Amino acid sequence: MPDYEVKEWNETNSPLDNEYTQAAYQQKAWSRLSNYIRLHALYTEGGIYLDTDVELVRNMTPLQQHKCFIGFQQEDEDIDWVNTAILGAEPGHNFLRRSMELTLKKFEDERELYRSPAIATAVLREMGLRAYGLQEIGEVTIYPTEYFYPYPWFSRFSPDRITDNTYCIHHWAGSWLKAETHDIPATKKQKLLSFVPERIKNTFAWSFARKIRDEGSSSLTLRALLYRGQVLSGPFRGMRLKAAFGSVLDAKIIGTYELELQQVVNEFINRKPRIVYVIGAAEGYYAVGLARACAPVSVHAWEADFGARGLLERTALENGVAKDVRIRGKCTPQELLEQISEAYPDLIICDVEGAEIELFTDEIIAALGRTSFIIETHRRTETRAFVERFSKSFDVRLFYSMPRDTSTWPLPRWISCAEEFKHQLMDEGRVLSGTSETPWIVALPPDFRR
Repeated sequence: MPDYEVKEWNETNSPLDNEYTQAAYQQKAWSRLSNYIRLHALYTEGGIYLDTDVELVRNMTPLQQHKCFIGFQQEDEDIDWVNTAILGAEPGHNFLRRSMELTLKKFEDERELYRSPAIATAVLREMGLRAYGLQEIGEVTIYPTEYFYPYPWFSRFSPDRITDNTYCIHHWAGSWLKAETHDIPATKKQKLLSFVPERIKNTFAWSFARKIRDEGSSSLTLRALLYRGQVLSGPFRGMRLKAAFGSVLDAKIIGTYELELQQVVNEFINRKPRIVYVIGAAEGYYAVGLARACAPVSVHAWEADFGARGLLERTALENGVAKDVRIRGKCTPQELLEQISEAYPDLIICDVEGAEIELFTDEIIAALGRTSFIIETHRRTETRAFVERFSKSFDVRLFYSMPRDTSTWPLPRWISCAEEFKHQLMDEGRVLSGTSETPWIVALPPDFRR
């Protein structure tokens, strides 16, 4: 694309004057910082944004016929249906404005740095997005996966993924990670790489080697363990986990995911609950983890997203607990009341992105007087009132997201890892100040300690 001007956005010209960008910058959450900067850049000047791991297949000039264009990253509907790794728009476009506003509002309400695919998908759904396929909604043209994302994030690239419609390839490289300094100039490296056969580049070994190149040789053992996909520490040590939905996989594998709750989770495991509800089960970290750790136990797992339910089923099968995990769709208050009458739960774990307010009514809380709860809250302005619902009948403790530092690194010394890489692996994208107003609620029945 020789006729295009490439503009660099950095500290000198980026909007680092709002709470979201300041928090992302302070945490060195570069991908989350880029989420907002790209929207601002296109809103103020227009143009085409590309992630640094995007490989162009052909000139994108034909796409300039659209006022705004974006692409699906997968066919199955979920919270990350579309992606902004490839995004083009005219200055001042409404989609960009709404995306920036929602990014800031989510941070203000929940104190979390939301992923850009989740923001873009939410905005487009508000604008009328209902189905997969080439379409235009509110002057936003949305392209199918083959145009920009010809292969999914959990797969390896193969040349046969490219079609006549493909403009570029997003390689899912996590290229915001800091790379080591190399002595070979970039142009020479590219020339050397051109001699490597494609059949080699498409292998797992090649992908693994590139990760080691980016992270440094000191992470060799750890990267091998991460690729193995087995939880290394924490309450669910030994569980096989190959993917995460709506969260970070690495923190789950090394065993620091939701570290604030691990003592509580271990206490529940030691009590050997007979029936557990996990609402918002995602790929199955808690549902399958508890099925393994508390056996024999019956786990009822609700997950609204179709794609996540597929991951949950696979995780249960790979860990040999499929018969112990009953997978359901979206959980409603009515269904919850009906299920309580059939299988009364000893423990409920819930993470439903704000829907906990409507789900746990006074009627349902009263019906669950002997149950223990772990609930992640999301609506800052309603959290106090929500806590008061439980405080009437339960002993309630609040757990706040705390900063991650290498003093909590759980793995033995023989698994070497650079300090910076440790921080990257432990980062869950939460606000690290420890002052979040959307804590976890742990509610225990009055006789729990007896």
